[in-house]
Amino acid sequence: MKKQTIVMLVGVDMCGKTQIGQELSTRLGIPYFKPSDEKHTFVSNQSKFLFDLKYADTRMVDFLQQTGHSVIFDRGYPCEWVYSQVYNRETNIDALKYIDNVHSQMGTKIIVTYRSSYLNITDDLDQTLKGDKLKKIEDLYRDFSKWTRCKIHFLNVDSEDLDKEISEIFDFLRKD
Repeated sequence: MKKQTIVMLVGVDMCGKTQIGQELSTRLGIPYFKPSDEKHTFVSNQSKFLFDLKYADTRMVDFLQQTGHSVIFDRGYPCEWVYSQVYNRETNIDALKYIDNVHSQMGTKIIVTYRSSYLNITDDLDQTLKGDKLKKIEDLYRDFSKWTRCKIHFLNVDSEDLDKEISEIFDFLRKD
């Protein structure tokens, strides 16, 4: 049986997660998944993230455990932990910890993208996500890394060199 590979790309907005995730998917030959309603949900229905955490995310980890499928996730439960704090909205810590525990058991690896500076960077969906707020998001991912049971790697994307970033991710994935 082929070894299950689960990679979750999370991190600060405007750091190239989608491009990195799609390229990683191509090179590893495993599916890439980004929720198709993510942008609409982010703008108009943030309460859906809590619903998804309680129901969809718990079902997804059950599916992955039972099938052994591999996948590259573009965003995931760590984002719910971070953005619920950024936007001061309700979340479910018990569900987050449960999902984290299951992902840890499956060997999920988490890649957090970040930059050295967020000067002149503004999110394309929420114009308030810029500068110090983007740095706060990075800091919250660093806080998340203190309690997750999954292996986590912080990927600096300043160079915007996709080959270099993918190479660094492969080095991280090989460690075990």
